[in-house]
Amino acid sequence: MIDSTVEEKSPVSATHECYSYGPLSTEMRDEMVDALSPESTIRLLHLFPGTGSDPLECSLEEVAPFVGAILSGDLQPLFCEEHMPQERTYYEALSYVWGDVTKSENLVCDKKILKITASLAAALRAVRWPKTLRTLWADGICINQQDKDERASQVLLMSSIYSQAAQVICWLGDDDVGGHASFTFSLADRFATKTELASINTDGLATVDIKTVFGAEPSIVTQTWGTEDRDLHTLLHLIIENIPGHIAALLHRPWFSRMWIRQEVGYASKALVMCGDSEVDCKALYWLLVWAVQFDEASKMFLLPTWSLSALESYCRTPLKPFLELLVEYRQFESTDPRDKVFALLSHPSAWMEIELEGEKDYCVDVLAAMQQRAGRELVADELAKARDQLWQDLSRHSDIELAQLSREKAKHIAHIFNQLRRLDELENPRLLPVKRIGKGSNLFAGCSRRILDPNYRQSISDINYELAIRFMAPDLRAALRLLCTVQHEPSRMTALQNEHATWVPRWDRSDIHCQLGFHSSISHGFCPWGPVKVEMKGTVANKVFSLEGILIDTISALTEPISALTDPTALTDPLTDPSRSYNSPHREAVLGLWHSILGLNLLPSVETNVQKLRSYCRVLTANNFERPRPFSRFIFPRLDDAGLFDSFAAYWLDLHKYNYNGALVDPSAMYSLRIFRVPDELKQGARRATNKDFADLALRVSRNRRLFSTQRGFLGLGPQILESGDVVCIFPDTPVPLVLRPVDDYFLLVGECYVDGIMDGEEAEAAKIRTIELH
Repeated sequence: MIDSTVEEKSPVSATHECYSYGPLSTEMRDEMVDALSPESTIRLLHLFPGTGSDPLECSLEEVAPFVGAILSGDLQPLFCEEHMPQERTYYEALSYVWGDVTKSENLVCDKKILKITASLAAALRAVRWPKTLRTLWADGICINQQDKDERASQVLLMSSIYSQAAQVICWLGDDDVGGHASFTFSLADRFATKTELASINTDGLATVDIKTVFGAEPSIVTQTWGTEDRDLHTLLHLIIENIPGHIAALLHRPWFSRMWIRQEVGYASKALVMCGDSEVDCKALYWLLVWAVQFDEASKMFLLPTWSLSALESYCRTPLKPFLELLVEYRQFESTDPRDKVFALLSHPSAWMEIELEGEKDYCVDVLAAMQQRAGRELVADELAKARDQLWQDLSRHSDIELAQLSREKAKHIAHIFNQLRRLDELENPRLLPVKRIGKGSNLFAGCSRRILDPNYRQSISDINYELAIRFMAPDLRAALRLLCTVQHEPSRMTALQNEHATWVPRWDRSDIHCQLGFHSSISHGFCPWGPVKVEMKGTVANKVFSLEGILIDTISALTEPISALTDPTALTDPLTDPSRSYNSPHREAVLGLWHSILGLNLLPSVETNVQKLRSYCRVLTANNFERPRPFSRFIFPRLDDAGLFDSFAAYWLDLHKYNYNGALVDPSAMYSLRIFRVPDELKQGARRATNKDFADLALRVSRNRRLFSTQRGFLGLGPQILESGDVVCIFPDTPVPLVLRPVDDYFLLVGECYVDGIMDGEEAEAAKIRTIELH
């Protein structure tokens, strides 16, 4: 390996010959290592020194850097000293935005020309040293992007690459217009120093336990606010004051919405964030964002993209999160190749499915129980120690058996024990997971666990989505029914719904269109439209047709215009009649659009408004006071009770008829609206003690990109934007919300999930109405 500390002169100027990749070697040290680590060879680039506009020059070297990590810890006694690596491979890994792929620059690689994106070229210029080599890993250079098979095999190693790098360099870009990055980075450094961040915890980016910080027990927040330290108070106010400007602007940079950063930073032992000439330790920036998001949500400004916190979190924080939940949460992240919206998550611990062996002991059960109950670190560590002690006691009974004498069953038993040991290691520190699960072929653990999906860039995204859906359904049909709640179809494809290969298969390559109701209802109200009806779970898939049992409730007869998403991130920060906002502000338009949706739905001028009808509207527009409309929210504040929310709804309603600062009605049609939809006197007192922001924020976020609808029997509901008159509301066993189906001949297309007031607790569920439904 080339020593990165030795000064190297620039190579001879390159010829015009283009660089051509050779195949990566699959030869390893010996059979024992190969059994653990197939296909673990990567390329590293040695970036030659230079400054400013000097040409970018490098050389590539093929290495196998993970053997030492694979054979470390409890597995090390199994191997002779000759199998162990002599030294750790030193390199840094680059995390960056690909940018515009049509803009490229030349890189001199081994004296030949290699085209790279302009964004990567800018990153290399920023990180190269002026006098010495710098050894890096960057996917745009170290992976042959034209070789689909190599891309697939290297994708499986990327989490290992980032977890074993000496440092991950996060390059946000070379422009810092407005100084947002430099200001925020400086503030993060000052805040980390003042709060003694270095002493809070130990393991890289998994150092901040938010439950401890913002939990019910005395916390750093209360201790800090109670302090008389004026400098700290000044820093806290600086954070709050600069959320709308510097911090929000920084977090809206494209890097924070990249799909791959979840593992690039999530597995990093150390990370440095760079933008232009400014840089900051990733841990310090994360710590600043923990507080900024806390203040942003507590004040109900909601200016910060909530994925920013998730992007910088360690995988050590979420080892038990189900893979389906990961797919839902990361829908709005972006990737150049749509298949990577699935492949980028395959490194997470939950992407592996453990195979239960009959008669074998699960040593991890007590550890998992402690983690699921959110037990303290000491209790989890105690359970880990007890599990390891028991495991080694059981393993010691086989210590005198020669490998050649092992029967098939005995070998399977020992492999199971080692697999359990590996799982315990991963639960203690998920950063060990990538290197201990390298490879997809036959290895020591292949009989005990398997990845839910192997990346294949030769597959179409439709085939990948379908295969993933089948994998979810295989172990549990109930999981498949929950999967149906995640289906979202793009509004632009409204008339092309029949052209979908299988409308019941979620399209993970598409961004989030609206918040998920059914998927998160387990932590909200726990909707149960199927009620207590007992039925044997039945469901089959043949030729991409999903046949299952359900109940058709009613047909949609009328619907409103779609409720548009807010385009202005500051839209919910100002009162409706704030003089500083123009008549055409996005906030006002959204509020009035929602108001007209209420007026236009199933109302006649002669119909007298009553409180019961108003409560129904309030429940529908908020999905019955739905608790989780914001993805990635890390802080659950006390939910406004139903009475308080209804008071806010009444206040919101009354405020629509206030006059703006010019003396004109906010909405020219408000007088007509007032005649039709009068606020009952008994609600005005509650409205006066409430704020319209509570209802407006929740309703606009829950209703984003949805339509209100009514059915032939008079039910009111909230459904997907692609709703059409004639669609049918249906319920299925164990599905937490109703689904909207579109009848076509003798089968149905799945439109999406919905909320329907009056059927969410099993009011319409009857065993006699159950029928077989085919979803195409």
